[in-house]
Amino acid sequence: MMRISALMGAYNAAPYVAAAIECVLNQTRPPFEVIVVDDGSTDGTRAVLRGFSGRIRLIETENRGAPAAFATAVAEASGDCLAFNDADDLWAPTKLAVQSAALAADPSLDAVFGSVQQFVSPDWTGETAAAIPPQAGVSKIGILVRREAFLRVGTFDPSYRLMEFPDWYARAVHAGLRAAHQAEIVAYRRLHAGNAGRLHRDAARSEHLLVLKRRLDSMRRRSGAAPDASE
Repeated sequence: MMRISALMGAYNAAPYVAAAIECVLNQTRPPFEVIVVDDGSTDGTRAVLRGFSGRIRLIETENRGAPAAFATAVAEASGDCLAFNDADDLWAPTKLAVQSAALAADPSLDAVFGSVQQFVSPDWTGETAAAIPPQAGVSKIGILVRREAFLRVGTFDPSYRLMEFPDWYARAVHAGLRAAHQAEIVAYRRLHAGNAGRLHRDAARSEHLLVLKRRLDSMRRRSGAAPDASE
Protein backbone atom coordinates (compact mmCIF):
# COMPACT_ATOMS: atom_id res chain seq x y z
CA MET A 1 0.00 0.00 0.00
CA MET A 2 1.13 3.53 -0.78
CA ARG A 3 2.61 5.18 2.32
CA ILE A 4 1.91 8.90 2.69
CA SER A 5 4.00 11.31 4.76
CA ALA A 6 1.96 14.28 5.97
CA LEU A 7 4.25 17.26 6.54
CA MET A 8 3.67 20.55 8.33
CA GLY A 9 5.68 23.61 9.30
CA ALA A 10 4.40 25.70 12.20
CA TYR A 11 5.33 29.14 13.48
CA ASN A 12 3.27 31.08 16.04
CA ALA A 13 0.03 29.35 15.03
CA ALA A 14 -1.27 28.42 18.49
CA PRO A 15 -4.93 29.32 17.76
CA TYR A 16 -5.08 27.13 14.64
CA VAL A 17 -2.47 24.39 14.69
CA ALA A 18 -4.49 21.84 16.68
CA ALA A 19 -7.29 21.91 14.09
CA ALA A 20 -4.71 21.67 11.30
CA ILE A 21 -3.23 18.52 12.84
CA GLU A 22 -6.57 16.94 13.69
CA CYS A 23 -7.76 17.18 10.09
CA VAL A 24 -4.60 15.35 9.02
CA LEU A 25 -4.93 12.64 11.65
CA ASN A 26 -8.64 12.15 10.93
CA GLN A 27 -8.33 11.44 7.21
CA THR A 28 -10.52 8.66 5.87
CA ARG A 29 -7.26 7.26 4.48
CA PRO A 30 -4.80 7.98 7.32
CA PRO A 31 -1.21 8.99 6.57
CA PHE A 32 1.67 6.64 7.27
CA GLU A 33 3.40 9.36 9.33
CA VAL A 34 2.82 12.96 10.40
CA ILE A 35 5.91 15.14 10.76
CA VAL A 36 5.57 18.65 12.18
CA VAL A 37 8.46 21.09 12.36
CA ASP A 38 8.05 23.86 14.92
CA ASP A 39 9.98 26.79 13.43
CA GLY A 40 11.03 28.47 16.68
CA SER A 41 7.54 29.49 17.81
CA THR A 42 7.25 31.90 20.75
CA ASP A 43 3.48 31.97 21.30
CA GLY A 44 2.57 28.58 22.76
CA THR A 45 2.49 26.64 19.49
CA ARG A 46 5.17 24.28 20.73
CA ALA A 47 3.11 23.39 23.82
CA VAL A 48 0.10 22.59 21.63
CA LEU A 49 2.25 20.39 19.42
CA ARG A 50 3.72 18.54 22.38
CA GLY A 51 0.15 17.66 23.34
CA PHE A 52 0.04 15.42 20.25
CA SER A 53 2.95 13.32 21.50
CA GLY A 54 2.67 9.77 20.21
CA ARG A 55 0.47 10.83 17.30
CA ILE A 56 2.93 13.03 15.42
CA ARG A 57 6.68 13.30 15.08
CA LEU A 58 7.67 16.74 16.34
CA ILE A 59 10.93 18.39 15.28
CA GLU A 60 11.84 21.61 17.09
CA THR A 61 14.16 24.10 15.39
CA GLU A 62 15.19 27.73 15.62
CA ASN A 63 13.25 30.17 13.46
CA ARG A 64 14.45 29.86 9.86
CA GLY A 65 11.24 30.41 7.89
CA ALA A 66 8.57 28.16 6.40
CA PRO A 67 10.62 26.92 3.40
CA ALA A 68 13.40 25.67 5.69
CA ALA A 69 10.85 24.07 8.04
CA PHE A 70 9.16 22.18 5.20
CA ALA A 71 12.53 21.21 3.73
CA THR A 72 13.46 19.72 7.11
CA ALA A 73 10.21 17.74 7.16
CA VAL A 74 10.83 16.48 3.62
CA ALA A 75 14.33 15.33 4.56
CA GLU A 76 12.91 13.32 7.47
CA ALA A 77 10.01 11.80 5.53
CA SER A 78 10.08 8.11 4.62
CA GLY A 79 6.74 7.69 2.83
CA ASP A 80 6.20 6.97 -0.84
CA CYS A 81 4.23 10.21 -1.27
CA LEU A 82 4.31 13.65 0.34
CA ALA A 83 1.40 15.87 1.34
CA PHE A 84 1.70 19.32 2.93
CA ASN A 85 -0.46 21.36 5.25
CA ASP A 86 0.15 24.81 6.69
CA ALA A 87 -0.44 25.23 10.40
CA ASP A 88 -3.45 27.51 9.87
CA ASP A 89 -5.16 25.59 7.06
CA LEU A 90 -7.32 22.47 6.85
CA TRP A 91 -7.60 19.36 4.70
CA ALA A 92 -10.87 17.93 3.48
CA PRO A 93 -11.47 14.55 5.21
CA THR A 94 -11.08 12.62 1.94
CA LYS A 95 -8.03 14.47 0.56
CA LEU A 96 -5.56 11.61 0.90
CA ALA A 97 -8.07 8.95 -0.17
CA VAL A 98 -9.06 10.77 -3.36
CA GLN A 99 -5.57 11.80 -4.39
CA SER A 100 -3.83 8.52 -3.54
CA ALA A 101 -6.47 6.67 -5.58
CA ALA A 102 -5.66 8.87 -8.57
CA LEU A 103 -1.92 8.16 -8.26
CA ALA A 104 -2.52 4.44 -7.82
CA ALA A 105 -4.73 4.35 -10.91
CA ASP A 106 -2.08 5.99 -13.10
CA PRO A 107 1.53 5.02 -12.28
CA SER A 108 2.78 7.53 -14.87
CA LEU A 109 1.56 10.46 -12.76
CA ASP A 110 4.03 12.22 -10.46
CA ALA A 111 1.47 14.35 -8.61
CA VAL A 112 -2.20 15.20 -8.22
CA PHE A 113 -3.63 18.64 -7.46
CA GLY A 114 -7.10 19.31 -6.06
CA SER A 115 -9.12 22.48 -5.58
CA VAL A 116 -8.68 24.72 -2.54
CA GLN A 117 -11.54 26.68 -0.93
CA GLN A 118 -10.86 29.82 1.09
CA PHE A 119 -12.77 30.47 4.30
CA VAL A 120 -12.83 33.27 6.85
CA SER A 121 -11.56 32.30 10.28
CA PRO A 122 -14.27 32.72 12.95
CA ASP A 123 -11.91 34.95 14.96
CA TRP A 124 -11.58 37.53 12.16
CA THR A 125 -14.17 39.85 10.65
CA GLY A 126 -11.91 41.68 8.22
CA GLU A 127 -13.00 39.95 5.00
CA THR A 128 -15.60 37.71 3.44
CA ALA A 129 -14.90 34.68 1.27
CA ALA A 130 -18.53 33.88 0.49
CA ALA A 131 -18.23 34.88 -3.17
CA ILE A 132 -14.79 33.36 -3.79
CA PRO A 133 -15.09 30.11 -5.78
CA PRO A 134 -12.79 27.15 -5.10
CA GLN A 135 -9.36 27.65 -6.66
CA ALA A 136 -8.39 24.83 -9.01
CA GLY A 137 -4.80 25.91 -9.60
CA VAL A 138 -1.58 24.65 -8.04
CA SER A 139 -0.88 25.03 -4.34
CA LYS A 140 1.20 23.43 -1.61
CA ILE A 141 -1.79 22.31 0.46
CA GLY A 142 -3.58 21.01 -2.63
CA ILE A 143 -0.92 18.57 -3.86
CA LEU A 144 -0.08 14.93 -3.27
CA VAL A 145 3.27 14.12 -4.89
CA ARG A 146 5.40 11.02 -5.14
CA ARG A 147 8.49 11.52 -2.96
CA GLU A 148 10.83 10.36 -5.72
CA ALA A 149 9.37 12.98 -8.09
CA PHE A 150 9.57 15.72 -5.49
CA LEU A 151 13.22 14.99 -4.77
CA ARG A 152 13.99 14.73 -8.48
CA VAL A 153 12.91 18.38 -8.78
CA GLY A 154 14.71 19.33 -5.54
CA THR A 155 13.41 20.44 -2.17
CA PHE A 156 12.05 23.86 -1.16
CA ASP A 157 14.52 26.74 -1.49
CA PRO A 158 15.12 28.29 1.97
CA SER A 159 16.23 31.56 0.38
CA TYR A 160 12.53 32.34 -0.05
CA ARG A 161 10.30 33.31 2.86
CA LEU A 162 6.89 33.19 1.16
CA MET A 163 7.15 31.85 -2.39
CA GLU A 164 8.81 28.48 -1.86
CA PHE A 165 6.02 26.52 -3.54
CA PRO A 166 5.69 28.69 -6.68
CA ASP A 167 9.47 28.39 -7.02
CA TRP A 168 9.33 24.60 -6.57
CA TYR A 169 6.49 24.27 -9.08
CA ALA A 170 8.33 26.39 -11.67
CA ARG A 171 11.29 24.03 -11.34
CA ALA A 172 8.96 21.04 -11.49
CA VAL A 173 7.44 22.19 -14.77
CA HIS A 174 10.95 22.66 -16.14
CA ALA A 175 11.80 19.11 -15.01
CA GLY A 176 8.74 17.65 -16.76
CA LEU A 177 6.52 16.93 -13.74
CA ARG A 178 3.49 14.88 -14.80
CA ALA A 179 0.50 16.12 -12.81
CA ALA A 180 -3.25 15.70 -12.90
CA HIS A 181 -5.75 18.31 -11.70
CA GLN A 182 -9.00 17.37 -9.98
CA ALA A 183 -11.97 19.66 -9.41
CA GLU A 184 -12.77 18.16 -6.02
CA ILE A 185 -12.01 20.35 -2.98
CA VAL A 186 -9.16 18.80 -1.01
CA ALA A 187 -8.13 21.65 1.30
CA TYR A 188 -9.35 24.87 2.90
CA ARG A 189 -7.22 28.01 3.18
CA ARG A 190 -7.93 30.05 6.29
CA LEU A 191 -8.20 33.84 5.94
CA HIS A 192 -7.19 35.60 9.14
CA ALA A 193 -5.42 38.73 10.31
CA GLY A 194 -2.06 37.00 10.57
CA ASN A 195 -1.77 35.55 7.03
CA ALA A 196 1.86 35.94 6.01
CA GLY A 197 0.98 36.97 2.48
CA ARG A 198 -1.31 39.68 3.83
CA LEU A 199 1.22 41.03 6.32
CA HIS A 200 4.15 40.97 3.89
CA ARG A 201 2.61 41.91 0.55
CA ASP A 202 5.67 43.77 -0.73
CA ALA A 203 7.98 40.86 0.12
CA ALA A 204 5.58 38.41 -1.52
CA ARG A 205 5.46 40.55 -4.67
CA SER A 206 9.26 40.79 -4.80
CA GLU A 207 9.69 37.05 -4.35
CA HIS A 208 7.05 36.33 -6.99
CA LEU A 209 8.99 38.50 -9.45
CA LEU A 210 12.18 36.63 -8.50
CA VAL A 211 10.50 33.30 -9.24
CA LEU A 212 9.47 34.60 -12.67
CA LYS A 213 12.97 35.93 -13.37
CA ARG A 214 14.63 32.65 -12.45
CA ARG A 215 12.14 30.79 -14.63
CA LEU A 216 12.87 33.07 -17.59
CA ASP A 217 16.62 32.74 -17.06
CA SER A 218 16.25 28.96 -17.03
CA MET A 219 14.30 29.08 -20.29
CA ARG A 220 17.00 31.31 -21.85
CA ARG A 221 19.71 28.88 -20.82
CA ARG A 222 17.82 26.05 -22.45
CA SER A 223 17.51 28.05 -25.67
CA GLY A 224 21.16 29.11 -25.59
CA ALA A 225 20.50 32.79 -24.81
CA ALA A 226 22.34 34.63 -22.06
CA PRO A 227 20.39 34.94 -18.77
CA ASP A 228 19.35 38.37 -17.50
CA ALA A 229 21.94 39.57 -14.99
CA SER A 230 19.64 42.21 -13.44
CA GLU A 231 17.96 41.65 -10.07
